[in-house]
Amino acid sequence: MKKIKFHGLLRIYTGGMGGGKTHQVISDSNQRLHNLNEPVLVIQPGVSIRDNIDDSGQTRARSSVSAGSKIVPYDNPFEVLDLAREKKLVTFVDSHMFVSGPIVAVVYGLLKSGIDVNLDCLKFDYGGKVFPVLADLIHSAEKINYYFRKCLKR
Repeated sequence: MKKIKFHGLLRIYTGGMGGGKTHQVISDSNQRLHNLNEPVLVIQPGVSIRDNIDDSGQTRARSSVSAGSKIVPYDNPFEVLDLAREKKLVTFVDSHMFVSGPIVAVVYGLLKSGIDVNLDCLKFDYGGKVFPVLADLIHSAEKINYYFRKCLKR
């Protein structure tokens, strides 16, 4: 079977809760925005906004690193294709909270257009199953970064 070639690169940041995925994906996005002067778009699904962490127009990691962001519906992210025009990178924070079919179509559309995609996604749900978004996209990733931390008893 011939592997599909894309013009953009997909990088996946996956692992467990509190592992540092969001910190790293936002830091990498900020690096490209501020140090390389590339146009970047950070996307967060509306259902993942966290009280006392995310602000209006800002997505924050628990470490307090943040980036300006756009909120889109978890079940209809197609507006990202218009928002991403003229961008070099689109970063999806909490991508596991999107409905898989639509977000996968958007990611492939971006990659086909030559736009790089960074995907922040939990690996397993509470039942121990791989999130569908991750299962559907992991085979297309140029790079996969795993982030896990050991929970300590207090």
